[in-house]
Amino acid sequence: MSRLIVLLLVLILPCLALAADDMEKIKESLKALVPELEPDSIKPGPVEGLYEVVFGTRVFYISANGRYFLQGNILDTQTKTSLTEDRQTTLRAKLVQSMDESDMIVFSPESPKHRVTVFTDIDCGYCRKLHREIEAYNDAGIAIRYAAFPRSGPDTPSYFKAVSVWCGEDQKALMTLAKNGESFKQSKCENPIDGHMDVATKLGISGTPTIILEDGTMMPGYVPAQGLLKVLEQGHS
Repeated sequence: MSRLIVLLLVLILPCLALAADDMEKIKESLKALVPELEPDSIKPGPVEGLYEVVFGTRVFYISANGRYFLQGNILDTQTKTSLTEDRQTTLRAKLVQSMDESDMIVFSPESPKHRVTVFTDIDCGYCRKLHREIEAYNDAGIAIRYAAFPRSGPDTPSYFKAVSVWCGEDQKALMTLAKNGESFKQSKCENPIDGHMDVATKLGISGTPTIILEDGTMMPGYVPAQGLLKVLEQGHS
């Protein structure tokens, strides 16, 4: 073994042992703090002395000794950006990209310039307003990919409406009927509604409509077609 390799091992091994020791302390602290949750990842954070802890798409920080747990944004004063939000945006994009579009109800122009995912509740007033303007979004070149998020939870009237729309022969027509408050045939089948709700929870969504852009930017609430197009064309394409 060369002297260079020996020297590198001498320098690296103590660092690895220290990192492993830190990780054990952090895991013990997190287990005591939130025993019901398992973090998706733990890794060194963007600032020395802090580790990044991810639950779903939510980013937190914890000190190397596991004593201090932080919730909030880390701002880079030189770039004037939030390192935390940048990381969460990346995580949101990855999660939404993992969703199968065939499990969504998509209203799209022939050649869309942009695709956005909208978590929607059939009984939500602003969700209905957005849907009444679906042609305006499509005319602006925006495809709307609907994912279901009945805010009242599973096994509720809003939930069963979402299931019935999904299970119907003409999903798009039924979505429009449902959002117009009209009655339609109730039906059941294997469906992705629970999966959509799980994703919404991981995204930290609490209200509808919530719009997720392709880059992971999250826009809570109703946004008119031209307003959304302006955002998309300003760097979120």
